[in-house]
Amino acid sequence: MRSSTLPCSEKVDLAKHYEGEEAIGKIYIQMPIIGPPRYTPPEPLSKMRLYHITHWHNLRGIIEQQGMWCGREIKARKLNFISAAHPHIQQRRAEIEVKVENNETLGTLPDYVPWSFARRQPMLCAIHYEQIENQQVKQRDMIHLITSFGKVKSANLAWAIADGHPAVFKSKFFNSESDFNRIDWPLMKEDFWNNTEEDGDRTRRRQAEFLIHSFSPWILIDGIATMNEEIANHVRELIIPLEHQPPVQDVSDWYY
Repeated sequence: MRSSTLPCSEKVDLAKHYEGEEAIGKIYIQMPIIGPPRYTPPEPLSKMRLYHITHWHNLRGIIEQQGMWCGREIKARKLNFISAAHPHIQQRRAEIEVKVENNETLGTLPDYVPWSFARRQPMLCAIHYEQIENQQVKQRDMIHLITSFGKVKSANLAWAIADGHPAVFKSKFFNSESDFNRIDWPLMKEDFWNNTEEDGDRTRRRQAEFLIHSFSPWILIDGIATMNEEIANHVRELIIPLEHQPPVQDVSDWYY
């Protein structure tokens, strides 16, 4: 059991995060917008790791489909899928347009498969402390699917990034390699990512996402991490018949 003193993701108060606005009840007052800081991304970018968490029971369907569909396609195809997300956040995500700097709209969040730039994601902490409404999952059942930016680029897949939790209005979207410096890379390496008096934006930034449009092929997965050896063995059994078998490892310190 992990220490209960570890930071955990709060429910996002969307009203307080409108870009350049301060919420006072239902009245929003325009405030000055300060330019975002820049961070040094990992080098080379091709080796930048990306992580997607899902319930291990979803793996059978992912294998049958030869990859992961975005939320919109999961619904359209009526695929069996166990969700571990906050329902109210999912509802908000459905309304968010992926609009990059040149004001080009690249669909909405349900058109993308979300990936994280860091392991030990805040969502796992929320699951561990049973903060999800009507929660049906346990942290031990969640697995990390791992790929790299290089593999995504080689597959010529359309992608975008959000510099923080995409459902928070303060977050911005980009789709250029030059914009990876918008991600708070030092924070991605930290185990403690809760907001502080000095920095009340840490939790949002830690939940930045890499978004792959529509479909993430199974062949991109080059590793799978689990919380314990029992789940690792279940995963190994599922991928035994496959030509592409990513290595599976029990990595308990990626969890809470």
